[in-house]
Amino acid sequence: MDGPQYRYTRAGDTADHLRACIHELDVVAKRPSHFFYDREDKLLYIHTSDGNDPALHEIELIRRRAGIVTFGKQYITVKGFTFRHMRVAGINFERGSDNCIAVNNTSYGAWQGIRVYQSTNVLVRGNTLFRNGNSGIYFFGASIQGAALDNILYENSKGVRWSSHSANGLAQDNVAFAHLENGISIEHSDDVHLSRNVLVDNAASQLRVRKSRYTSDENCFERHGAGQWIAQLGHYVKYKTLAEYQQAANQDLSSREDCGPLPARIDLHRLHAETQLYAERARKLLAMRSKESIKRERAEAKRDASPTHPFP
Repeated sequence: MDGPQYRYTRAGDTADHLRACIHELDVVAKRPSHFFYDREDKLLYIHTSDGNDPALHEIELIRRRAGIVTFGKQYITVKGFTFRHMRVAGINFERGSDNCIAVNNTSYGAWQGIRVYQSTNVLVRGNTLFRNGNSGIYFFGASIQGAALDNILYENSKGVRWSSHSANGLAQDNVAFAHLENGISIEHSDDVHLSRNVLVDNAASQLRVRKSRYTSDENCFERHGAGQWIAQLGHYVKYKTLAEYQQAANQDLSSREDCGPLPARIDLHRLHAETQLYAERARKLLAMRSKESIKRERAEAKRDASPTHPFP
């Protein structure tokens, strides 16, 4: 991470390396905010976000895999946390973590903001998820009946994503904008329903559907820039206007294109400054609780030492 701001990308994960077979070191040389670790020589190569010397940046190494992770634990609610710079996800509902809820959390700088893998009936509601490398919310591995409601998502690669037979999903009342690829992406996952979502200024397309059966209506689509699409169905079928998409797909017949103002982005420098004071606040809180516990224990000991029926 470059301070409280952006996650750096591993050169080995880029299309330049994977498809064009460009060496990772050459990828780093031409792409800001990328890095390559040479394991043989034990050297780390970094191309900083602005090209200036790394000494002028606050660079943070990510070690922790997830903020909160559950394996096969059901009926867990994760509420009100802020997660920053996790290697995989801020919240990870993993393998049989059915009937779980993530509500009113903030997660940024991870690979996925909230990750749901092989877990059914998981609700993700009212969260703010941004600047995650893969997606804000990701249901995959047959995570059926996954619901994303009332979330704010921006500057991820994808906003809300379903894949690998994660059927019967629901996306409703989400705001997904300024993503590097898609606002909502449905891949190999049938019967996902979309309703009342706002999808604006997502660089590739506002909606992407690939080899999936879906229903969609009452959403808002707004593209900015010539390279963006309203919807992309499959690899090659793309629609510039909502009218073209409606006529061809027979979806979103009540949807619109003028979406109005978007939610304000979180002030990361202010959030970063607040997190620096967390340890001090926690120590004060624990100290107050300790004093209260000592007083309570002394009062209980005094009461226990008193005779129940004193003689006159």
